[in-house]
Amino acid sequence: MLHNSRVSSQYIYTFLTVILLACLSGCANSGSLAIAELTQEDLSYFVQKGSTDDKAILRELGDPSDISLTGDGLVIWTYDYSRVSPRAQNFIPYLNVLSSVKDVARKKLVILFDDNHLVKNYAMTDSQEVIRAGLFE
Repeated sequence: MLHNSRVSSQYIYTFLTVILLACLSGCANSGSLAIAELTQEDLSYFVQKGSTDDKAILRELGDPSDISLTGDGLVIWTYDYSRVSPRAQNFIPYLNVLSSVKDVARKKLVILFDDNHLVKNYAMTDSQEVIRAGLFE
C-alpha cells in the first residue's frame, strides 16, 4: 500500500511541476519596458509640450523603438511595448491543437519634437486583444 501511495504522490508532484513551469514560461514581452506600466497621468507629469526636450525623454524612457521624420523635417520618436500571455488551455496536450488563445497587451507612445528638440506633441495608445488559433477557431 505504501508503494502505491508513493507512486501516486510522484505523479501529482510531477503534474504540478509541469503546470507551474508552463505558467511561468508562458509570457513574452517585447519592446520598451520603460512604457510597460506608464500611464497618461505619469506621462503628463514629466512631459510638457514646449518645454521638455529630447534629452529629458531619453533619460526617462531610454532609446526609442523607432525614429522617423515628418515631411517638414520634424523628428518623431516611437516607443512600442507588447506582452503576449498564452492562456492555460494552450498547455493541455491535444486541446492546444484544437484551440489556442493568447491575450496581447500593446502600448505605443509617439512623441513629435519641434526644430528646437522640444516636445511639440505626443500621444499614447493602450490596447488589449485576443488572438485565437487552432482547428476550432
